[in-house]
Amino acid sequence: MTGTATFNGKPLEDYRVFFFSSGHPAQEPATGRVGADGRFTLGIREEDDGAMVGPNQVWLKFDPPMPESVPGVDAPWTPPPPTIKIPEKYLDRDQSGLKVDVPPDGLTDYKLELQ
Repeated sequence: MTGTATFNGKPLEDYRVFFFSSGHPAQEPATGRVGADGRFTLGIREEDDGAMVGPNQVWLKFDPPMPESVPGVDAPWTPPPPTIKIPEKYLDRDQSGLKVDVPPDGLTDYKLELQ
């Protein structure tokens, strides 16, 4: 399952999109990191195996990749602040209000357009 995630038309780079299956509450959510172009690919066990079929709750989390470690340096890493700050409600599964019904053949180029 692939898509794009934007806020007011701008790509949500370094955010992670989560799809949590309402019909399979014991299942891990499908997740994918948003790239610089706003595109993401969802996966549960594999990077691109998609989301569970049926109703899904959707939310996001800012999750920039950790930099490669520098040998001999053990400094703790503090992630940078997001370049695009989205409303707090979109960061919570139960408050986001975002729901998607994933069909059996999945979704291609799903548009997650937040405002």
